[in-house]
Amino acid sequence: MEEHHEKFVEVRVVTTSGVYPEAGFERVPDHEHIEKLLKKAAERLRIPDTVGWIAMIDGRKIDITKSFRDDGLSGHVEIVFEHQHEKSVEVRVITTSGVYPESGFDRVPEHQNVEVVLKKANEKLHIADTAGWIAVVGGRKIDIAKSYRDNALSGRVEIDWGPDHGAGGYA
Repeated sequence: MEEHHEKFVEVRVVTTSGVYPEAGFERVPDHEHIEKLLKKAAERLRIPDTVGWIAMIDGRKIDITKSFRDDGLSGHVEIVFEHQHEKSVEVRVITTSGVYPESGFDRVPEHQNVEVVLKKANEKLHIADTAGWIAVVGGRKIDIAKSYRDNALSGRVEIDWGPDHGAGGYA
């Protein structure tokens, strides 16, 4: 009798409403349909309607009706799940601990909050403490709790993220 070993995929879903799971990746069997995990992510992130949304990996649209295995996905997988008519920005985070992503830019929806990419950068770069840090683009401090659109950012965005060394300091 042949022994069958189940294979798994480590998955994270990134949406404009947040990231699922909140930290790290979720381990799912590679024969599971992608759509099942996306529905679970939408429920957890309280996204009421995902009609018209698309799932992408590294800028490539994937077929969510297939299993991870049938879609050729293995290892660690980050799925960007977004409404297909939305605009996106390319973003890179620069810190004293390094740059995220390591090369190039992350393509994210323009109405995603800036803090989502900072959370990913923090996780990848293993930054110990970001309390009191600020995000600056083109010499202008931005509000990380707001979207790129609300911060008037578009196209390619380089975020300098680090301690606030501005005038005035802390009282």
